[in-house]
Amino acid sequence: MAGLSNSREWARPLPGKAPGSSPLVVGNLVVVLAGKLAAFDVASGAPVWEQPKIMGNNASPVLWEQNDSQL
Repeated sequence: MAGLSNSREWARPLPGKAPGSSPLVVGNLVVVLAGKLAAFDVASGAPVWEQPKIMGNNASPVLWEQNDSQL
């Protein structure tokens, strides 16, 4: 992930074998769909959570808000 300086802050192998989706940055998370849906800490790149039931490689995750809650 590159910061404002355009230098690489961290790199992490993606969970899937395909190139993966475009990243979605929400708060302190980077969310990608690369074989399964996964989130990484934006500052360190540490894995935060994975959802193996949501699979795919090409669709980019989107943020959905309902009743002032982000889903």
